[in-house]
Amino acid sequence: MITGEFSSWRKQAFVNAHPLWEKVFLWLEEHLDQLAIGEYNLPFGDCLVRVMEYDLKSREAANYEAHNHTIDLQMSLERGEGIEWTPIQYLTTKGEYRTKSDFQFYNTPLEKAGFVENTVGRFTLLFPEDGHQPQRLIRNFTSVKKIVVKIPTKSIE
Repeated sequence: MITGEFSSWRKQAFVNAHPLWEKVFLWLEEHLDQLAIGEYNLPFGDCLVRVMEYDLKSREAANYEAHNHTIDLQMSLERGEGIEWTPIQYLTTKGEYRTKSDFQFYNTPLEKAGFVENTVGRFTLLFPEDGHQPQRLIRNFTSVKKIVVKIPTKSIE
């Protein structure tokens, strides 16, 4: 997991690891103010953008998840949410892996490894080894409008 301030993404060392990172962040800079709820295909890297809005949940009600073949870049556009994080090696699966959507649920562990308040102005990158539980209640927020960029791992190899 990597988290940081969106305004300083250019200073993040990982951006230089592959040209796709810069393209994704530049696209976000140009389009963040124009995005409505829905899905958008980026013109590079087979990346998909989802803009969504939903109610936040308690730790007991939210689900842990991970993706085998995609990296999530998550940013709150309005309000914010908590994202709990635990490496998948410490999680137990819950249900079957969904190949078509590259999605696996996990049981919530007794203890969390990390927690980030993903509020407006911050980004969080979640890699295949990062089990994560978004949709968490934080501060006085009860809902979030957010963007998730699905970046195929094959696009940055």
